[in-house]
Amino acid sequence: MTTASYAFLCAECSSPAVDTPTLEGAKYKCRSCGWEGDDPILIPFGNPFGGSEETFNEFGKEILTEFAKSSALPVGKVLVKWGFVPCDATGKPNSHILAGYIKAMATGMMAAVLRECERVEKEKANAGRRG
Repeated sequence: MTTASYAFLCAECSSPAVDTPTLEGAKYKCRSCGWEGDDPILIPFGNPFGGSEETFNEFGKEILTEFAKSSALPVGKVLVKWGFVPCDATGKPNSHILAGYIKAMATGMMAAVLRECERVEKEKANAGRRG
């Protein structure tokens, strides 16, 4: 069964790393830029995972897995070429640093997808008002 869920993005930097308040009167807080406030960007969508935290975790894992499978090698070569990922004396790239870049790119893709989802939802809502 698909339930309505929400993804929260930071109102300041659009990061998905937003802590939701658990106490009454508490603020949403962005772990990326430090923003605190009452109005994050709220993106409703249907999902089979339940609440937004579970959804975000599953979506994030899937994006990271697919991106790593399809793009880690070619993107890694570019990052090494341009000096973002150092290599050891044998020419082997630092896998820990490379993994950090791959994870950061997957996180950015996830945020971009959610921002686009918000844009599409607004467009659909506006079309409904005109139609």
